[in-house]
Amino acid sequence: MSLVQIPFSGFKAIELLQNVNLELYQALFDDQTEPVGMVSTIQAFGLLKPTDASIDMFNHRWNLSTGRWKLKGTGIEIATGKSTTTTEMMKTADGEVTLMILSFLLDSLAFDDVNEIARGLIDATPQSLVPVKPRRAQITNLLKAVQSQVSGVDWRDQMEDAEKTVGETQVVWHRGLVSPRWSFEMPAKAIAAYYQALCTVTRFPEYHCVLETNCSLSLVYSLAALFGGIRVCVVVDGQVIHGSSSAGQWQVRLERIEDRIHTKVKIGRKIEEIQDLLVVEEVSSVRANRIPLKGIGKAATVGQGLSQREAEELAACATCIAIRALEHMKRESKDYSEDDNESLDYGSTSSAPQEYENPDLVPVQTQVSIDALVLWWDCSDDEAKTLRENGIQHPMFLGDQKRWDDIRFGKQVMGKIAKFETLDREAQIQLLSRIPGPCSRDDYTKLLHVLTSQIILISFLEFNDYSRHQVRVRSGGKPHNTLVGRGLQGTMTPSTLGQTDIMASWYYWLEGNMPKDLDCVETLSTDGFLIYRRLLLDLSLEPLVCEKIIVEPGHILFDKSRPKMVIGGNQGYTVVGHPRYRRLRSEPFELKPSDKTRKVDRSWSVTEADRVLEVGLHLNIGDSVSVDTSIYAIALASWKLSYGGRTLNCSHRSDTGSLVKGESIEELTPGNRLEPETGSAQWTSMKLFRAHGNNLGQIACLMSTEKRGMVRTEDACLRCCLSAAQSEGLDFLID
Repeated sequence: MSLVQIPFSGFKAIELLQNVNLELYQALFDDQTEPVGMVSTIQAFGLLKPTDASIDMFNHRWNLSTGRWKLKGTGIEIATGKSTTTTEMMKTADGEVTLMILSFLLDSLAFDDVNEIARGLIDATPQSLVPVKPRRAQITNLLKAVQSQVSGVDWRDQMEDAEKTVGETQVVWHRGLVSPRWSFEMPAKAIAAYYQALCTVTRFPEYHCVLETNCSLSLVYSLAALFGGIRVCVVVDGQVIHGSSSAGQWQVRLERIEDRIHTKVKIGRKIEEIQDLLVVEEVSSVRANRIPLKGIGKAATVGQGLSQREAEELAACATCIAIRALEHMKRESKDYSEDDNESLDYGSTSSAPQEYENPDLVPVQTQVSIDALVLWWDCSDDEAKTLRENGIQHPMFLGDQKRWDDIRFGKQVMGKIAKFETLDREAQIQLLSRIPGPCSRDDYTKLLHVLTSQIILISFLEFNDYSRHQVRVRSGGKPHNTLVGRGLQGTMTPSTLGQTDIMASWYYWLEGNMPKDLDCVETLSTDGFLIYRRLLLDLSLEPLVCEKIIVEPGHILFDKSRPKMVIGGNQGYTVVGHPRYRRLRSEPFELKPSDKTRKVDRSWSVTEADRVLEVGLHLNIGDSVSVDTSIYAIALASWKLSYGGRTLNCSHRSDTGSLVKGESIEELTPGNRLEPETGSAQWTSMKLFRAHGNNLGQIACLMSTEKRGMVRTEDACLRCCLSAAQSEGLDFLID
């Protein structure tokens, strides 16, 4: 049956395409889209006749998620919500419908699947209505622009209602092919055909649509009931679980069957005249709808059918491993780790035993915080404290080995594992095909790896309203396959951490793939979300600043255009001018905090090439010293800094101390040529950079030397920090 005779309502869009002016074309081009892609997409998706309530809901949520703020002094804006392309689409009713449906599909499916659906719908539109067919790249660019501007709209509550209605649960952890069929999505071509049928039913109520599949029904139910507002009957294995199967009581009938792999879409004006529109016998991908970061630990356990006790045991165990892994994790002064894509070995004891031999390695400062556990487990502060205490006390391993295979699970989990192991192979396979949650020891080990990776990645996140409420990851995401997650193969000896590994790991968790280019990156964009360094907002050498990242929905704007990413200069950094202050000190010199660097002026430079922004930072220290650098260069230099703080167990009540007999230091401020040409031995003493309480001054000090050093924090006095730096064989201390 052909649906070409559907009365397409895209004539306005075609006229707009024919009469588009140069100003509009330039605006869309700056947003990396084109009128051809926009108009054809509106024609394909705008045929649905939605309910007024769904339109109002979408606009309300979109308005709440819309906002902009600037990176001061750079001209760069962080934008969420409405922007050039989506504002233009909203000018027509068909464009508004298209935007709402794309928002829902992009929230519920992987981008590539939405892309395939869009292409299928556009190809099915008659040539007479679309005289100019868009290229594949034009469709992709339009969808990416829309995704970056609607990613703040959350449809999770509607998806949860749909899951309950059709008897499904969310999929956070997935074992693979031996899983319930409803944990897989319908093929993209089937969803496209179903959407065309749905458009017909909403426009012409005398039509009826029947869908048979062994895949998930959640998305197709939402499209019909939530947006179309039509009567839906849901049948699972021959049993009506929603609506009525009586003639005249339904317009769309959704049937899930388990006997064979196939999806069939049928449509007809009368029930007895229903004919096949499409039959597909394919296995599609695992469901990829977005789920909130808030409570993702519970979603992966209780949300997948585990008992509360099982979930609590796994949470304590994951917290224990995460705490100990971060305690043992070291930072390595390298840009990023290589991704070898090898399969994980849960019997491995260590993936990087050589890391402790490198003198440039310093401990990671980030630890598992109460805030991280509150977000991960969606609980109160008191519950998070209890969870952390239980994790610290958890007897993690069965023996002396430190492998994933030797994890000591709780009584409830061990009971489930033992019960599963008593079944014969056929019974085990039947159980695995019905239950989405873990059954075998291997299942529980892999789920535990997922939970642990979630905690560690969330621990590196800077918490704000966006991270707590608007960051959502794909249900089929694999945090355990990120650079950070893969580094946990040996749970007590995690791999060293390169300074871009955290950004790359979050990119993988959101996207499912590694970024193509990590050189000098300061921001990354993927799946409608921005990932960037906290250093962009907080220019300081505080212990956690260089490790933390920020994730939020939206995109970058610069001079009305939408760049792909922000990078630091690949020329490193330069320091010009001699230190304005430099003195050699010996005992009985009194050690007191001091800022002799004084005022530092800051300015930014931004250049654009091929939609990539290169951002430079210029620091002026008085009239004699200047530093040209970038956020990337600062991050790389700070990655090998030690910190003189709480770990030194300083008990002194005063910041004042003194040099001891035979001890000497060199006081100085930022500048070039720190080593004198004479090579005098007296200038080889520990260097003490004076920039107390001066964040920009401390950064200028750091960029003035390529050697290993320490920065003092408020948790230890200057005397204790100096002693610690000398005992570690460091070359400088920044006060």
